[in-house]
Amino acid sequence: MKKYTLTIAIIMALTLSAAQAQNYFPSYACYQKADLKVAAKNYLLALESTNEGIVTSALAHIGRMKLYFPDRQFPELEKKIGELSMNGQTANIRYRAFLVWNVFNNPSIFTNVSYAQFDDSEALFTTLSNRLDNTLLGSNNPQ
Repeated sequence: MKKYTLTIAIIMALTLSAAQAQNYFPSYACYQKADLKVAAKNYLLALESTNEGIVTSALAHIGRMKLYFPDRQFPELEKKIGELSMNGQTANIRYRAFLVWNVFNNPSIFTNVSYAQFDDSEALFTTLSNRLDNTLLGSNNPQ
C-alpha cells in the first residue's frame, strides 16, 4: 500500500511539473515562423464560435500576436473584434474584445508589454486592462 501511494504521489508531482513547464502562448520565435495569414483565418473562425471559452481563448491569442507584431495589419480580425466588443454574447467577451481592440487601435499604449511573458490568458487580459486603465487615468506608473 505504501509503495502504491508513493508511486501515485511521484506520478502526480511529475505531471504537475510537466504541466507547469508548458507555456500558454507560443514564443515570439514560433510566431515569426508561423504563417500569420493562416493563423488569422483560424482565429477568425474561432471568434465565430458560440462557446465563450473558445472565443476568449482566441481573443487572448490574437492579442498576443498583435502585441508581437503591432505593425502587421489584420483587417478582418480587427473588424470582428470591434463587433464583438459591442455585440459579443457575454459581458466577458465584450470586455476582452474591447481590450484586444485597443491593442489594434492604440498599440503605443502597450509597447512596454509587447514582449512580456504571460502565464495564461487571464494574465494577458489583466495586463492589458491595467495598461489601459493607467493610460486613461493618466497614471505615471507603467506596468
